[in-house]
Amino acid sequence: MFTFDKWGDWAEARAAVLVGEGIAVVFRDGRQISELASNPSFLIEISTVSRVGYIGFWRNGLCDIEVIDTSIDAHVENASMLKATDETVPDLFERFLVACGFGQNGNGS
Repeated sequence: MFTFDKWGDWAEARAAVLVGEGIAVVFRDGRQISELASNPSFLIEISTVSRVGYIGFWRNGLCDIEVIDTSIDAHVENASMLKATDETVPDLFERFLVACGFGQNGNGS
């Protein structure tokens, strides 16, 4: 099961925490955009000195992660159509943070 709106709210709150930690983060919420009504999404974008990336979730339960190391112009992570469930979202988000160069829970350790 994937409780889409619950995780959208969680991601928005998590993005705010990361911003508070000084990380360049953008939260994009397509849940209320009428043109996306058939399969809305939300995503988090992170930009650091050497990496840019995003993690996106769609209501149909799919997730994409893409992170590029800009210093070598190469993908660190590039995965699409990953299965998002209430059980997998925290691990997918952690995978994204690690690919962006952050330690567990995005604390830079």
